[in-house]
Amino acid sequence: MRLIILATLLLSSFFCKATTCYITDESIKKDSLKYESLIDIITTKMGSTVRVVITAPKKINGSPLNGMAMSKEVFEEDFKEPKLTFFFPLAIMAADENDSNRILSWYIIEEELSQGHIIELSYGEGCSDINLLYKVK
Repeated sequence: MRLIILATLLLSSFFCKATTCYITDESIKKDSLKYESLIDIITTKMGSTVRVVITAPKKINGSPLNGMAMSKEVFEEDFKEPKLTFFFPLAIMAADENDSNRILSWYIIEEELSQGHIIELSYGEGCSDINLLYKVK
């Protein structure tokens, strides 16, 4: 009986798969600068609100868009690292019926809450190949 249990444990361990994903700040900065010209972030003031529209390619270097999000980090005096205030995934839709290579996302927020937003895009499968961060101006 022990032999059967031991054989089962050994055989099942061969079918296990482990992955590690480590993305450095340096690679994000490098890729964000490299692909900055492909990403459009347009802000428009509308009364007491601000509309933010983001357009981006569906693929970069053959890697499909995996997700887009908006976040806000606040630097406080007593913290050396920024404090994440919120993180929201953004819905993605076709940018234009005539341009099937670009996507669009947007949100509207009160002007007083609109400072310090970051748009995050990730391209690739699983542990994304390309990760981009842009400040909303």
